Amino acid sequence: MEKYRCLIVDDEELARRLITRHLSQLPDFEIVASCGSAIEANSILKKEKIDLLFLDIEMPEHSGLEIFNFIKAPVNFKIIFTTAYNQYAIEAFKQNAVDYLLKPIDIDELEKAVEKAQKLISSERLTHQIEDLSKALQKIAINKIALEVPKGILFVAHDDILYFEADGMYTNCLLYTSDA
Repeated sequence: MEKYRCLIVDDEELARRLITRHLSQLPDFEIVASCGSAIEANSILKKEKIDLLFLDIEMPEHSGLEIFNFIKAPVNFKIIFTTAYNQYAIEAFKQNAVDYLLKPIDIDELEKAVEKAQKLISSERLTHQIEDLSKALQKIAINKIALEVPKGILFVAHDDILYFEADGMYTNCLLYTSDA
């Protein structure tokens, strides 16, 4: 099973260690990196694909919210904000945050936020897999028909079918072959 790749961004080392320690106990999560600034996070996000970003808001130089000014590509990850300031909550949820955890971080609240993120990410992954499968099947279906055969399904081009013949509960099919 594919792991959930995480990035932790917080200027407080203690907060980063707490989140790291908790996530390292969960088998489905992998910590890609941990850093102390929005600039460092931007550098990591350019190189790494992540699923979940733990982001402090109030940091020196640039706030966690400013990270979205640096990112040029679409945001394809979930965000859990971790901060000591509740006045940023509305702005955080405008960024489609999964959750907003106030410091000091309560482990139970962290677990609930992680579970919520996990469900959202899994749901999106499944949706993407279904969309990819649907696209692949549409490509096949444009010029082919699916025929049930004893060992599975055979996809045959319309032009290769000479005729179908009813045979009780079954259908026989004669296909054109180039074998001479």
